[in-house]
Amino acid sequence: MPRSKLLAKSCSPRTGLLWSFIVFAVVSVLCWKAIDQMSWPVTTGVVTNTFVHKRQGYKKPSPEYALNLEYEFSVDDKKHVGFDELGCRRHKEDTERMADEHKSGTEISVHYNRANPEESYLKYTMFMAMLPIFLTIEGFAIWLGLGEWSALVRGE
Repeated sequence: MPRSKLLAKSCSPRTGLLWSFIVFAVVSVLCWKAIDQMSWPVTTGVVTNTFVHKRQGYKKPSPEYALNLEYEFSVDDKKHVGFDELGCRRHKEDTERMADEHKSGTEISVHYNRANPEESYLKYTMFMAMLPIFLTIEGFAIWLGLGEWSALVRGE
């Protein structure tokens, strides 16, 4: 397997292998977290408070409006409180329309951590949405690491 030209010019095979391992480890942790969260059980909760707030987007001239919900849910007859961002829109009217659909008292589905019910979410997080990207990066790290390993074995 040919060694990466980029790494061949910038570092030794050992350093390249170390960086490949670090990327693989970080992405593995992110993937494990996303997969773990997707398997959390679901219960019914109730919205207790709704917040619409304006936030400036990163390198974006126009602001975005985010909808945050505070909610309560019960697990094993014990009440828990959660807070999550439900969505973000460019137009305040769209966000306020979403807020009207999630007024206090509205029932919602809550995903919670069985081991620690204080950890919960309403919709999939960014980690879960980016799982295919994480897996692609992990595949690249494996490919790069194998190339560096073969360079070490060949004595380059």
